[in-house]
Amino acid sequence: MDYESAEELFLASSSPECALEMRCDLRHWEDALKLARSVAPQEVPEISLKFALELDFQGDFAAALDFYEDALSIKDVIQEEKCIAGIARASLHLGDLSRGINMAKRLNDPALCCECAGILVSLSQISEAALLYEAGSNFEKAADMYILAKDLPSASKIIDKVSLPRVQFSYGALCEGAGDYVTAAKFYS
Repeated sequence: MDYESAEELFLASSSPECALEMRCDLRHWEDALKLARSVAPQEVPEISLKFALELDFQGDFAAALDFYEDALSIKDVIQEEKCIAGIARASLHLGDLSRGINMAKRLNDPALCCECAGILVSLSQISEAALLYEAGSNFEKAADMYILAKDLPSASKIIDKVSLPRVQFSYGALCEGAGDYVTAAKFYS
């Protein structure tokens, strides 16, 4: 099928928005964005979001970040949250940890915090991952990361919320290493 010819025919018809619909259905996002700017400017943010999600999935985080930012002017709250979540993920992948962490926390979404914490673990940013796991109420993983980072004060704050014996045992070992034998004995038993 010759999509260029079809687009021209749609644009010349009484329903030029059909050309945009065709490009969106085909997932030709760049072409769809060009058309949207002239035929339906109100659709640009939504198309930008769809393009960003696809780029994110493909691992093109720099381009995805640009389109998530373009889509932020979207009026729908759920779509805006998708943009913010995408900006958080892409920022982390690109090494902008501060922005990624702040955006993840901004939504107050436990699942997003844990997803972003997983990205931080893959980047060997253990202390930051622990903070996001804690913000996501995944106390087992948060404690595990704090222990891995040898952050006894932070681990101590949440260890009572942890029920996994392996994590408790690791906490005991951390306490023992710090010379707190009474606490260590409690978690070894």
